[in-house]
Amino acid sequence: MVWLDWFMADSGARGGFVSWLRRGVALLGVGVLVGCGVVGDLGEDRSQLPVLLEDPMAAKDLLGLPLKESSDKGYGRPLGKPRFTEVRRVFSLGDADRQEVFDRAVAFAKEVGWEDKYESSLPPNMVWHGQKKNPRRECGVFISDNDTADLIIRIRVLEEP
Repeated sequence: MVWLDWFMADSGARGGFVSWLRRGVALLGVGVLVGCGVVGDLGEDRSQLPVLLEDPMAAKDLLGLPLKESSDKGYGRPLGKPRFTEVRRVFSLGDADRQEVFDRAVAFAKEVGWEDKYESSLPPNMVWHGQKKNPRRECGVFISDNDTADLIIRIRVLEEP
């Protein structure tokens, strides 16, 4: 109720000009948000998710490792900047050898049709990126060199729906 009083009502000492000034500032703020693509693009377009979810690299039981986290996000334009459709899986390595799991994950990605984009096995990260076409997609395989010992798989569609 206080914001309504601030926004709409005239209080004795301020007069009508201040009230109209506040309305103008509020409308200008909404206009900026619309111009940046915030208003109207708050939802996400999940139409590309099936392409990613059908890919064997998006499996929740990849390489027999326990799934720790999972997320699926559709295409969106927060603040006018594109956020592409993405599937992310995080697997716990436990006591498994990091290099062996990384090598198995990259070999599996290549086996299911992902083509090399680039690979790095230099510390602190083991990173591999692959790509597919129609639609243009990217697959990332990561193992961080820290105490959590996680295998992270990220698949994205790099086109607008």
